[in-house]
Amino acid sequence: MKCALIIPSWVPEDIFSSKTAGSQINYWQPLGTLYVASSLMKAGHDVRFLNGAFMTHSGIMAELRSYKPEFAGIY
Repeated sequence: MKCALIIPSWVPEDIFSSKTAGSQINYWQPLGTLYVASSLMKAGHDVRFLNGAFMTHSGIMAELRSYKPEFAGIY
């Protein structure tokens, strides 16, 4: 099965107040999502991981239209 695991694109100002947004920039490793991807791959599924920390919303949507997953998980 073709699976897409997605962390939507965002900027700190979308979530945090303008006073603290600058201090919230932290590109952590999304280990939970990567563990799910690993489990799906071990089960024989084709997995794409789309990380919005490094992709725009339109880039993610273009990748989804091209890849056409049967399953999509959004964190």
